[in-house]
Amino acid sequence: MAVIYWTAAWRRSYHDLAETIKGAGYFAGQGLWILCGSPSVILTATDDDLRETPPVWTPRADGGGSVHNAISVNTVLGIAIVVGDSNWVNESTDGITWSGVQTSPATGENLSAVAGGYNSSGFPIPHETAVAVSSTPGGKIFDRGLGGLWANADTGAVADELHGVCYAPDLSGFDDWLAVGTDGTNALVATSLDPSSLWTRYSTVETAKLLSCARGNGLFMAGGLAGIVMTSPTGLTGTWTVRPTGGADDIAAVNHLGGSYWIATGNTGSIYISPDDGVSWSVSAAVGSEAVGGAVSDTTERTTLIASTNSGWTSFDETQADHTPVDPPTSEVVLSENTEYAAQAITRLVQQFRG
Repeated sequence: MAVIYWTAAWRRSYHDLAETIKGAGYFAGQGLWILCGSPSVILTATDDDLRETPPVWTPRADGGGSVHNAISVNTVLGIAIVVGDSNWVNESTDGITWSGVQTSPATGENLSAVAGGYNSSGFPIPHETAVAVSSTPGGKIFDRGLGGLWANADTGAVADELHGVCYAPDLSGFDDWLAVGTDGTNALVATSLDPSSLWTRYSTVETAKLLSCARGNGLFMAGGLAGIVMTSPTGLTGTWTVRPTGGADDIAAVNHLGGSYWIATGNTGSIYISPDDGVSWSVSAAVGSEAVGGAVSDTTERTTLIASTNSGWTSFDETQADHTPVDPPTSEVVLSENTEYAAQAITRLVQQFRG
């Protein structure tokens, strides 16, 4: 089978100057792509919808909420979760109908990020859960728990802010959680084996603030200010290595693409790709000057969706599952939005013929 090189071909699949798109998610069980943002925006599209000209996004009524900041899909629980300002948590079992319930018991919290995963230490029994973090000073952490009540699991110092959270199911038989942000002076990292209990927080001087984190290929990756990316095998203090992207963007989203490939996106629209777990980076493309706040790939790792300011951008079928580049690699090209698919199909046929 021929291998197709990952190119920088992005199509703007959604655009509205009246809306700010902040998060991107993929609901594998429903085959739905989801964008969220403000004011109270939740949009869905299928694979076929994204390939229409123009692409079709369907607005979904959330029943309430304010400034949706991030989305996570827990495939085991079968729920998509959107979090936002004013401690709003919105849940859906199909991506179409949303709860519209202010389920978090806290007040005045701006929930900046959410992640789904497993609590192997949970009481009374281990269970699937989700964790949301707050960028409001104090940097609180909320655990969904068995009852879905979003209890306040941990309250930090008054200057703490948390901007990212992720889950790691593969560390020494335990289920680890990581949250990142700032203590007001330096980057802040919080770790836990039991997200419903207290977290261990520590500061790291590599950057003043971390904005995002993800887990993949045996590594935690965190994105910070001024193009800084950090990696760690465990997330514990003293284990982080700085991996500069070479750009000046504040890295608001990092995402594992598969194998040793990662994507990092920032506040000036640049998209960075690393083929070696963050050791080296290259600028793959730029989506205008829009700040990119979220990125997600589907389960086949053949489609990637990013959320940026007023837009959603999609890249299709640019790699094989293992992300191995063509040797010699083809040159990267940015194609116009409406001619992209025909050109990609021709490229694939040529590579298959060569293979």
